[in-house]
Amino acid sequence: LTMESNLNQGRFNPWNTNSTYSNLLSPDDAAQVASNGTWGSPVNCTIGTFPQTPPVALDIGYAVQMVIPGATANASIETSTTTYLVVAGQKYTAMCSFLATSTGRLCTVGIAWYDVTNTLISTTTSAPVTDNSTTWTKAMLQCAQAPVGAITAAIIATVNGAAIHVDLT
Repeated sequence: LTMESNLNQGRFNPWNTNSTYSNLLSPDDAAQVASNGTWGSPVNCTIGTFPQTPPVALDIGYAVQMVIPGATANASIETSTTTYLVVAGQKYTAMCSFLATSTGRLCTVGIAWYDVTNTLISTTTSAPVTDNSTTWTKAMLQCAQAPVGAITAAIIATVNGAAIHVDLT
């Protein structure tokens, strides 16, 4: 699986400061510019070493690879739980593009909300999309409202089965 987190149009590009849109993600979390960023906490998978050049070209060139053994259900990775500050009641959007290594799988992107003690409050998840091995498939979670008590958030990419490349937006 490969994830892309940087839109070609630049709307959510971490370097775009002239837009009404903004990307809270670091360049490495968003586009794997110099590393895999804070992506970690793998569940039922491992994270491929940087750099991973996916078989289908991206706007930046690299992506995070989730290596999933066999047909494991619900493998996931997430960004750091302490890096991205949020405001309770404010709305946030997360996008993640997925590219299967072989067979398409159900994929989602989510936002995990944490309180001041770094305790998980809740997770808001997108509708599932089915990726494929020839084109990037984007999962999007729009206007997710940070719950009362939320101080930080992490982005979670989840896949049901097989190896995949992931790039987050």
